[in-house]
This record gives sequence, C-alpha cells and structure tokens, in this order.
Amino acid sequence: MKITQILLVAMILAIYVTPFCMAIRNHHQPTTFQQLKNEIRENILKDEQLTQKLLNFSVKQTGAKVTLPKAGFSLCPMCIQLLDQTINQLLNVILNSGVIGSCGVLCSYLSNFGSLTIAACNLVCDYLGVEEFINLIKKADLDAIYGCQLVGICPVHNCKLPTCAQFFNTRVVPQSAPKGTTFTAVSQLRVYNQTGTGELAFEVNGPVTGDISGGELLAEGFQPGTFEIQIQIQAQDDPNNNISWGVGTYEFVAAACEGECGSKHPNSRILAETHALFNVTA
Repeated sequence: MKITQILLVAMILAIYVTPFCMAIRNHHQPTTFQQLKNEIRENILKDEQLTQKLLNFSVKQTGAKVTLPKAGFSLCPMCIQLLDQTINQLLNVILNSGVIGSCGVLCSYLSNFGSLTIAACNLVCDYLGVEEFINLIKKADLDAIYGCQLVGICPVHNCKLPTCAQFFNTRVVPQSAPKGTTFTAVSQLRVYNQTGTGELAFEVNGPVTGDISGGELLAEGFQPGTFEIQIQIQAQDDPNNNISWGVGTYEFVAAACEGECGSKHPNSRILAETHALFNVTA
C-alpha cells in the first residue's frame, strides 16, 4: 500500500472512528459524530432537488459477479459526491480569490456545507495536491464523474460492444390507481461488458410539480450480469416542497449510463434506456 493511501486511511479513521469512540464513552453529551450527522441532515433539507426526490429504489445484482482488482483505498465515490455538492462554489472561489496556496485555505470556503464536506475536500485535495485539485475543478466543466476520471481517481473502462446493456420487462404496478398510491416500477438490466464509472438514473414525467428523480452511482462501473431494479413512486402531495400530483398519465424513465447521464464529455454515453406508463386517477 502506498504511503499516501496509508495516510488517507489514517485520516479517515481519525475523522470517523475517534468521534464514534467518544460517543461510546459519554453518550449523554452531544458528540462531534452526532454534530456531523446533523449537519448532513441540515444540508439535505436545504437542497431543493434532494427534498423533491420521492423515489425509494433498490438495485440488486443477481448471479455471479466479477471480482475487480482493488488499488488500495478508493476515493472515487467521495470525489464525485464532493464535486456534485460543491463544484460551483469551488469554481467561483478559484476564479475570484486569486492565488490559493493550500488545500486548507481552499476547502475552508465550504464552511456552509459543514465539517464533513470540508474534511472530504481536504482528503481529495491533499491526495492530488492543491494545484492539480484546482485544475480538476476548472476542467471538470460541472461534470463530477468526468472531473474525477480526469485525475485518475475514478476508473475509465469504456465498453467496446455494440450493445453494452439492455433493459427488460419494465412495468409499473398498479398501472392505474388514485392519487396517494405508492406505485412500484420494476425492471431488469442486463449488462454484457464491464464499464467505467457510471450511474443509474430514474425520473417520472407528467402533471406533477417538482423534480421527481433519483439515481445510484456505480463508482467501479457496471459489472456484467443482471440487475433487478425496483423503484417505489409515492404519488402523494407534499405541500412543504410545493409538490402536487395531478390526475393524468405519467411516464417512468430509467437509464443506465457510462459516465454522467446526458454528459457530452469523453467516456460518457447512455448504455440503455427504458420507460413505462402509468395513470394517476382522482
């Protein structure tokens, strides 16, 4: 294991394990670990897109799985989540703050995201070095997966087959039901060739106010095999987030993508798409 990887693991243990041990010793007082969880919750509640995701989903691969070689501790998921949350703010800081000499200075501008995000920023930045991290932010073009692939944190393994993946048996049950019903969309995704970092994306289109969407990151890419997908769609009004479901026909859409769905950058494409209709009645 490289020295940099050992240091990263040690830093993570210091951030997560030490506060947890403190919580065991004294559970009557608020701990750093609990405070970090509260900060995450507060940030999620501030994010309109996250609060408007009314999809609960599960993705399970069946059959034999391919064992991928591991190059020590993987920063790929952390890198993508960090850029997803903060790339706009980091880019503004870089463009407007002149010379930034250290990771600590750059990451300190993320204080509004909470201590956990600052810690993640420092981990990724220290791993790359501040200059390369700044170049990543500039070149990522607001695409988190592409940015993390540019610096080698996330894998590139482009599928070479004409058909890399296909959806089968996509449907929504019940097909028609009153507002307030929890619909279930099910599908099978068959992957024929290993891919680089990608994602599954889901959305619901129809006479509903708000962004009804969700997704799952596959940091190591899609492995060959069959994925059983099940998504619960809660067709229930949510006044707190100005979401109202109208009567009418809705379309459930799912996509499996190499890279970020909809991205025009290298190593990005839609591998497979599927859809199914359902009706919400009065």
